[in-house]
Amino acid sequence: MRKWWLLWVMALACLPAAYGQSAAQLLPADQAFQFSAKAVGPDTVHVQWKIANQYHLYRKRVHISTDTPGIKLGKIDLPAGILEHDPVLGDSRVYRHQVAFNVPIKRSAGAPDTVHLIAKSQGCSDAVGVCYPPQTQTADVKLPPPAATSGAAGSSRGSESASSTPALSKLSQMGNSLALNHQGGHEFLATAQ
Repeated sequence: MRKWWLLWVMALACLPAAYGQSAAQLLPADQAFQFSAKAVGPDTVHVQWKIANQYHLYRKRVHISTDTPGIKLGKIDLPAGILEHDPVLGDSRVYRHQVAFNVPIKRSAGAPDTVHLIAKSQGCSDAVGVCYPPQTQTADVKLPPPAATSGAAGSSRGSESASSTPALSKLSQMGNSLALNHQGGHEFLATAQ
């Protein structure tokens, strides 16, 4: 693996000279492809790459994942991109200037309020004619608290309503006389033994 990496770096260093370009014209990957992420709701993160002029990202090389326990990502719909012909790869969809999309977040109970996103991508410089090796960038995004579940909200409203309307109050009294109890979000009928 190290040999491949070394060969790749040497090829990158030689290519600009072969095309009459200086290596100084090639931006570092994190400047050519600036990744950012921010929460836009308790279950959605907006991700974006700002892509430098005369650079592009390959659509099929853009991937988002997480290794945060208790958090999974939903289905991601990537923007279509621009269809271009690459002399080496053939017809490919690419992003220029920027690409942005939402990532659905699925949290299990007790999941942390910060999600660690892992963004993988690969792009190229048009001016220098060099493609970067695949890049990995990360972001830690603090999520707003999840919305209250309908069951919890319904049970608190139900107890307020039961005491405020006579009909519901009467039903509540009937439930108490039948030993109907509410514990831990579940209703059950207590039986005498």
